[in-house]
Amino acid sequence: MSLQGTSLEQIYQRPLLNSCQAYFSIGSFIAAILGSLLAAYNISPQLHFSIIALITDLIILFSARFLLPPVSIGKTRLQQAAKGTLAFHLSPALLLLGLLAFCTLFSVGAMFDWSVLYLSSIVHAGAGVAASGFALFSLSMALGRSFGDYLTTRIGSPRLILLASLTAAAGLSLALAIAWTPIVLFGLTLIGLGLSVLSPLALSAAGRIANENRENTLVAITTWGYSGVFVGPPTIGFIADHLGLRLALVLVVLLCLVAALCSRYEPA
Repeated sequence: MSLQGTSLEQIYQRPLLNSCQAYFSIGSFIAAILGSLLAAYNISPQLHFSIIALITDLIILFSARFLLPPVSIGKTRLQQAAKGTLAFHLSPALLLLGLLAFCTLFSVGAMFDWSVLYLSSIVHAGAGVAASGFALFSLSMALGRSFGDYLTTRIGSPRLILLASLTAAAGLSLALAIAWTPIVLFGLTLIGLGLSVLSPLALSAAGRIANENRENTLVAITTWGYSGVFVGPPTIGFIADHLGLRLALVLVVLLCLVAALCSRYEPA
């Protein structure tokens, strides 16, 4: 999806990747609502997942024919790829974009897995309210990405990265400082809005500054980013076992501040 999105950005010469990834957040929000409804009617997980798998497979089969064709890479590059010599240069800017993607998706993964538990165990919210916190987080991410491309055009990528990172850090700091349900839900909204645009901005910037090896560059940035999704939740869990969940989530605040520092080096 990232390669398709950056290719469309080059064709239309304007930011589009946030809008593309908004549908991922919309899907998460719909899944949260649908899962709650099916659970309320005692639908088994096996039937639930079977229905979802069938629907998504049909959507994929239908939409695949509209994908852009692979970019022709030429005989020389094919020979280099066959020999394993097709490399790409990781500039300082690309390394920072990889760090930005890692910090962002580490934080997203942590919020996906731990926000509900924070609401239920620390804030002592009811099960329904705790579940709504995740839905609110997903909805705010979808909303943020829906406006992400417009904001990128208006204020530029570096300023938006700085503003979004600080918004996420402020939202989580507020939720950790004041364990009152309305404040925590408001904080989750700010976190979702802030984190929503960062990963698409990192991938979009990588696609712009990469030259002939754009595909490899995007694979690298995506790999670094999604490694944060896998590392984030267990890391938070390990720290929570020793220091408590509230202190563990302070790490996410720090990573949001690191993401803000990356804005100084991301090209406009």
